[in-house]
Amino acid sequence: MLHLYEHDAETIIGNKKRSWGNDSPFKLFRPLRKPSGSTRASKNIHPIDNKNIPKLESVVVHAYNNKALVSGWLNITTRLQLATITNVKPKILYGKSNILPWKVRIGRPCGAKVELRDRDMTQFVSTLAELVLPRIRAFKGIPKTSGDKNGNISFGLNPEDCQFFPELEHYQELFPNLTGLHITFKTTAETDNNARTLLSCYGLPFSK
Repeated sequence: MLHLYEHDAETIIGNKKRSWGNDSPFKLFRPLRKPSGSTRASKNIHPIDNKNIPKLESVVVHAYNNKALVSGWLNITTRLQLATITNVKPKILYGKSNILPWKVRIGRPCGAKVELRDRDMTQFVSTLAELVLPRIRAFKGIPKTSGDKNGNISFGLNPEDCQFFPELEHYQELFPNLTGLHITFKTTAETDNNARTLLSCYGLPFSK
């Protein structure tokens, strides 16, 4: 990874929640106030050295199947799709609330997800960067607004894009109902810029 060394770099203090003061006993146990201004609370940003170089911890791949809300057995194809792509047994996702317009019910299966680490993570990222994304004509790079300001980058793939995975390309007759994917890269970077620099080293493109 590209490492920029800054001599005598200092820690950038983030916006912290404020106390109410100690002038009244009624303020002692009150929860802290929001930071001043319209900003939200943020953590400190430490200078990068040899002890805290950003690294990729895990990759979370999530698939949502709205057709499984009506027919629960259709969620099997979603799980099989994730297992084939990632080589990891997926975890079933269930509805946590009732949303009538979307036919979401508590306890009904509505998708699956996996969290990749180590070798499976590296293999998935390499396949994604070298074989899948270059074949998507409409893909112009991961948007710069895809970060959560804590070093995690997320983006999605349409069902039509998932057919370019080599594990699915030659067996499309077995997967007639592909679902889109939501991919999240969890890094130890403290800023989104450092996270994008890290992921670009894996060959992942970002939009200008």
